[in-house]
Amino acid sequence: MKARKQGDSLVLSIPAKLGVQEGTEYMAVKEADGSLIFTPKGPNIFQSATTKSKIYVLRKMS
Repeated sequence: MKARKQGDSLVLSIPAKLGVQEGTEYMAVKEADGSLIFTPKGPNIFQSATTKSKIYVLRKMS
């Protein structure tokens, strides 16, 4: 693969044989050695499909 410029960004084309679906979102991490790791974003565990979940903070009673 080769990075190419598109606007103000650099783009890496993913070969179709890898089976990545169009529109898949990824998180990117750059390692100390310059390696790039792309991981598909998972669902937001703090938000359900129908309603937003509430986050509760539990405190120890003294």
